[in-house]
Amino acid sequence: KIMKTWLNNLKVALAEENETALAQLFEKKIPNGTIEELKQAEILTNEALSLMETKKNQLAENIKKLKLAQEFLKA
Repeated sequence: KIMKTWLNNLKVALAEENETALAQLFEKKIPNGTIEELKQAEILTNEALSLMETKKNQLAENIKKLKLAQEFLKA
């Protein structure tokens, strides 16, 4: 039951693209579950990692734009 709840929370966090909720889910040990639940956890974890990588790249791009604007305004 704990694993089912954890998986459901992971699905919701992914659907909402909620980075804070995703991080909180992985702060503690992943609960034990059936082989099927663990396979599903692996797939969802890969999705979470992909989402976080995308967000990281978007953030890096936005930081770059802000730095360019800052340089322009200093001139």
